[in-house]
Amino acid sequence: MNQSPQPTRAGGGWVKVSKNTLSAGETVGNQAYS
Repeated sequence: MNQSPQPTRAGGGWVKVSKNTLSAGETVGNQAYS
Protein backbone atom coordinates (compact mmCIF):
# COMPACT_ATOMS: atom_id res chain seq x y z
CA MET A 1 0.00 0.00 0.00
CA ASN A 2 2.83 2.36 0.80
CA GLN A 3 5.32 2.64 -2.04
CA SER A 4 7.93 4.93 -0.57
CA PRO A 5 11.70 4.85 -1.23
CA GLN A 6 12.44 5.73 2.38
CA PRO A 7 9.72 4.55 4.79
CA THR A 8 11.12 6.48 7.74
CA ARG A 9 8.21 6.33 10.15
CA ALA A 10 10.41 7.70 12.92
CA GLY A 11 11.01 10.85 10.89
CA GLY A 12 7.73 12.72 10.34
CA GLY A 13 9.43 14.46 7.42
CA TRP A 14 8.80 11.39 5.26
CA VAL A 15 5.07 12.01 5.54
CA LYS A 16 5.58 15.55 4.22
CA VAL A 17 7.49 14.21 1.22
CA SER A 18 4.79 11.65 0.50
CA LYS A 19 2.17 14.41 0.37
CA ASN A 20 4.10 15.99 -2.49
CA THR A 21 5.27 12.80 -4.18
CA LEU A 22 2.59 10.19 -3.55
CA SER A 23 -1.13 10.62 -4.12
CA ALA A 24 -3.55 11.88 -1.47
CA GLY A 25 -4.64 8.29 -0.87
CA GLU A 26 -1.10 7.36 0.10
CA THR A 27 -0.95 10.29 2.50
CA VAL A 28 -4.01 8.99 4.34
CA GLY A 29 -2.29 5.63 4.69
CA ASN A 30 0.77 7.33 6.14
CA GLN A 31 -1.32 8.96 8.85
CA ALA A 32 -2.43 5.49 9.93
CA TYR A 33 1.21 4.57 10.56
CA SER A 34 1.76 7.70 12.63
